[in-house]
Amino acid sequence: MFDVNKAFLQKLGFLLITDLDALWVILLRQKYRVIDICPSTIARTTYTPRALSNGWDEFLPNVAWSVGNGSSIRLYSDIWVPSLGPLCHHTLADPNTLEAQSITDLVSSDGNWSLQTLQHHFTESAIAHIIGIRCPDPLDDNDRAVWRWTPRSIFELKSAYLRLVGSHWPPRQSIWKLIWRLAVPQCVRLFLWLAFQQRLMTNATRHCRNLAASPTCPLCRSMPETVLHTLRDCAESFYGSASATLAPVPASLPASATIWKPPEQGWICLNVDGVVSLQSGVGAIGGLARNSLGEWLVGFSKTLGHSDALRAELWAIYDRLKLVWDCGFRRLLVQSDCRQAIDLICSAEANSSALSLVRAITRLRRMDWEVAIIWTPRDANRASDSMAKLADPYVYSLSIFHVASLEVVKFIELDKLSL
Repeated sequence: MFDVNKAFLQKLGFLLITDLDALWVILLRQKYRVIDICPSTIARTTYTPRALSNGWDEFLPNVAWSVGNGSSIRLYSDIWVPSLGPLCHHTLADPNTLEAQSITDLVSSDGNWSLQTLQHHFTESAIAHIIGIRCPDPLDDNDRAVWRWTPRSIFELKSAYLRLVGSHWPPRQSIWKLIWRLAVPQCVRLFLWLAFQQRLMTNATRHCRNLAASPTCPLCRSMPETVLHTLRDCAESFYGSASATLAPVPASLPASATIWKPPEQGWICLNVDGVVSLQSGVGAIGGLARNSLGEWLVGFSKTLGHSDALRAELWAIYDRLKLVWDCGFRRLLVQSDCRQAIDLICSAEANSSALSLVRAITRLRRMDWEVAIIWTPRDANRASDSMAKLADPYVYSLSIFHVASLEVVKFIELDKLSL
């Protein structure tokens, strides 16, 4: 219960630095003279601020900065690369002599990260993480505090609680996800969960608790009535007798063919995809543009550095939109197989999202062109997946392909069959 209370206090602290328009936040910040968006300390006066103050040092490492225009971020002491923490631990020089530098000093004249500057200041492993962060943009909003431990950068009580309990939490098992995602009534899922936990009140369990005179199965009267015996081994039970007579269930049902949907005449279809290596955590993006006849126009791929799945998908959409705009296309259908990314982009709060990539995509969509972004099944997006896998993991610059590779041609021809 103590950790649960601390998680709720962290939620209160997060609202204190993010929900700046709320009346209670305005009053609290004015009363205790909190000027900074994310202060390093909280005054100890009444009960609630005192409780926040006691846990503030534990709370601050969970907060990161979403890069906007870069005006509020301290380059070395603030956490603006969530996967790394403060960059003072990853610099090649003395951070005390470089504290005056701004994050905008790391950006080149073309608006991208300056690899030469990054290599001068940071280790190679740190650069791989920085590359995955979007550069500060003067057109963006001010930098904002976000929750560090969720893909969408929003506070979740579950995330805060898991960070507090840490290693005390029992290891996760994949069987639990399988059970709770079954498309069956909730009572069936609950029964299976109790069975795997050995919590069903069988005779063996009741006998151990002195609630039954014998642990023997009342049906076959030959073996102790355990969960496994009841559900599988007992010849007299429904499950045991039915196991020999019921027809076997096929391992998988035949799936209907998933086809690529071309755009309307005069539109360009842009398929994008992001991939992340499970071993290294390095992400890559790729995509291709086709006309309404399914003919290849241009392809592209790029290595992101260290990333997660959602951010890779958002990078794929953002980078491809910029490139297609520069190519002169003005009627564009974007297809992505990441429903979560599309929901974020198409939501009413996209303009004020905690993710800077979502805000940047929203600004691109408001330019003078027609852009539709829709979800497509993964099987219909295999061509862009192949393009993402062509990215060189050691080169962070964009690669443009004017001719499709043989692997991509195979999927393009398969997509044409659906026309």
